Amino acid sequence: MLQSLVCDDCSGLEQYRGTDRFLIGHEEMASRNTLIELVSRSFTFYWQRTGINIDVQLKHLRKTYLTALVEHFGDKVPMISDHSGIQVLKDHYVNDQRLVAACKDFSIFGVTL
Repeated sequence: MLQSLVCDDCSGLEQYRGTDRFLIGHEEMASRNTLIELVSRSFTFYWQRTGINIDVQLKHLRKTYLTALVEHFGDKVPMISDHSGIQVLKDHYVNDQRLVAACKDFSIFGVTL
């Protein structure tokens, strides 16, 4: 049911547009891991179709997004991302090299750090 909806048949989308019915509801037999795998494979499928020759996976977008949030909002990001704390983000998601690069022109009182 789920694969045919995602891959071939989008009639459910129009049929239930504007209602409170879920397209992928609680009656779906797929597990959370199955859905995660399906989304990941779908991303890879469409990314390959872009013709961009950079190896990018769905997890890279998540990490890039969270790194950009930390660059902009600092330690307040867990309020936005719903992570348990900034240390979780720093340990598992934030790209330190990108943060260092973002700070290279940072100055205080005319002194560049």
